[in-house]
Amino acid sequence: MMNGMVQVMARSMVVGLVAGAIAASPRPAVANVRVPVNQMASQLRQQTRLPIMLPDVIPGTTDLLYFSAVGNASEYTLNIDYRSDCGGAAACSFGGLIAFQGGVFEDPELVVPGEIIEWVQLANGVTGQYQYYCGVSCTALMSWQVQGVLYNVYLKDGRLDDVVAIANGAIVAGFR
Repeated sequence: MMNGMVQVMARSMVVGLVAGAIAASPRPAVANVRVPVNQMASQLRQQTRLPIMLPDVIPGTTDLLYFSAVGNASEYTLNIDYRSDCGGAAACSFGGLIAFQGGVFEDPELVVPGEIIEWVQLANGVTGQYQYYCGVSCTALMSWQVQGVLYNVYLKDGRLDDVVAIANGAIVAGFR
């Protein structure tokens, strides 16, 4: 462990995507990266009062990933990065999870050309909002609300089925 960062090696496990996930195109099963949930939740509980929702795995990658957690009373972020010193910077970010007290969904009426916003049914009857937008890179984002907190998972150059799987993993795992 370096500076609170956790290095996680991908394990070769065959994965079935969560039932009901909408796939843009079929693809073979690939490995998952396990999230160091106990360590990240422990760090976040010291920094925020929000209920913490984290998945057990990040699906669809064999990359070496680094996790770091930061928060304050009303929000928290779990950075998922390609480098231990990245800190969520766009150039070396894989993605992340963010929670905001009192956050709101994006207004679908404000969609710009090339952006996608649609509603998706997630685990346990939770409705999520999927967004796909491009700037310097493209981002897949899934948002859902529980107990007045807006939870978000985003993946740089991500796919709908992956953000749905991560969101479902966090929802099914419950509060940490």
